[in-house]
Amino acid sequence: MTPKTLALTDRQVTAFEKELASAVAQLERRIRALIARMEIRGGVIQKTSANLQFAASLTPQLNEMLTEAGYPDIVANFQSGDAELLASVRQTSPIAMNFTQGASTTLTALRAMQNTQFAGIGAAAMESVRQGVVNTIMTGARLEDCLDSVRAQLSSKLRSYAWTYANTTRKDVVQMANDLAAEAYDGEKYWAYNGPLDDVTRPACIALLEIGYFTDAEREQAEADTADERMYNCRHTFDLVPAHVYEKNKG
Repeated sequence: MTPKTLALTDRQVTAFEKELASAVAQLERRIRALIARMEIRGGVIQKTSANLQFAASLTPQLNEMLTEAGYPDIVANFQSGDAELLASVRQTSPIAMNFTQGASTTLTALRAMQNTQFAGIGAAAMESVRQGVVNTIMTGARLEDCLDSVRAQLSSKLRSYAWTYANTTRKDVVQMANDLAAEAYDGEKYWAYNGPLDDVTRPACIALLEIGYFTDAEREQAEADTADERMYNCRHTFDLVPAHVYEKNKG
């Protein structure tokens, strides 16, 4: 991922995070108001049939609240930046990037898969919130404990997970663009491992950055060796380069 493309991905993810934070705050307020409808005495949530039935029926209400808070719209807005990201990849590539006829279909499928993943993060977060409510009912916890649980689940399971996946999608889009260009590339394929080197760069990425350039076979082996460490939240990609760039840097 070139510096220009990396800067664009950072801007896109930052904008997503800002919108998501606003949606989560709105969602928390709505859930707090919903929970306040339960039977509560002396600040303690009662273990009653009404409360248990309430918790059992929470899932559709929570999912509706997630939609009303704008989560699907935020994801759609974020994914609309794919076109700009792909344009940046093409503009900064050291080769003329051409694509086969099936490239558009592949990119559309990638986006659909990512949208499903985002939806799954939202649904899982709402289920964690519901389970937290069930636990507070069953343990006779205080209302404030329940609200703290809601806040914690929204922060960790929704806001944090969605941000991590958003960051991951940027790398995946950039890598897919390079891989699709490679399919239409005439000649031996060589790769540069590009991305930032800073205090959060993982050991596997540091090692790959030190190597720098790879043949097709070397890249395949490197990916196999580092797949687990680079699966999420990685900011590095194998970018297609011409033979003379590889030879100059490996000579």
